[in-house]
Amino acid sequence: MEEMFKGDILRIRQVLINLVDICLVETRNGIIKVVVQREPLLKAKTDSARIARVNFSVLSKQLSLNSQDLNTLLNTEYGSDSTHLERLEQTKRMINTMGGELRVVDSLIQGNGFDFQLVVEVPSNLIVQDSSVPKYIESEVQTFPNTRLAERFPFRICVSNNTSFDSLYLVKVLATLGYNDVVRSKLNDGIINDVQEGNIDLVFKDEGILISISLLKDSTGNGNLDQLFVVLYLQQIEGVKQHLDLPDNIDAVITKPVQIEELEAVLKNLGKIRFANKTISLEPHE
Repeated sequence: MEEMFKGDILRIRQVLINLVDICLVETRNGIIKVVVQREPLLKAKTDSARIARVNFSVLSKQLSLNSQDLNTLLNTEYGSDSTHLERLEQTKRMINTMGGELRVVDSLIQGNGFDFQLVVEVPSNLIVQDSSVPKYIESEVQTFPNTRLAERFPFRICVSNNTSFDSLYLVKVLATLGYNDVVRSKLNDGIINDVQEGNIDLVFKDEGILISISLLKDSTGNGNLDQLFVVLYLQQIEGVKQHLDLPDNIDAVITKPVQIEELEAVLKNLGKIRFANKTISLEPHE
């Protein structure tokens, strides 16, 4: 017989889904652990149940956010520039309603993440071991390269096409992150029209393609330059990121051959600006 406890199963389930989902977004390739641990039963009891504290943890050793990042995120006022804040705010509210508190975990052994503790009732007839022995359950979720990045930041992307290996490779790397409808073009008048109509909001410009970036950005309509991002990708030069004097209208730089970690970081940084007010669904992903 499996030991059970009484609790608000709908809230607990949604809280765990929310925390796992945040860790999934921030773990590109690794394992996320969900741990449930019942501490030794307390002396307090009712006619039909014993009282116990149950700890819930969601952890990952491969989390891209360290404990300082997590604490900043947890204590940032809702409404600031973060795609996680809406979900975290609702998660904290649900945990508080159940009498618990969301906390940050920083463990060299288990990894970083979140945990919370609830006081629950364990029906006396379902206690299957000595009350002085804690009960421990662990479940794992395997993650893979972050194909969900395109769900979080649904950019409509154009890659400048000079028929080179570099542009073809960039399109393939973008596909591994979930961007499967990338447009390839030499940024001719047709792309200008797509930008004007709002069909493209991120352009990867090869250094070998000649086109005015100002013309591109001005084509977004009414001079609103915030509607289009331009990322320059160019040959690796020693110290290029430290010393390259970029025009103001270049939003980021990546180097050839593109590295998935570098590309992912650029998409995240620009995505947090472009989709700062994007509503996050609280339903679990398929």
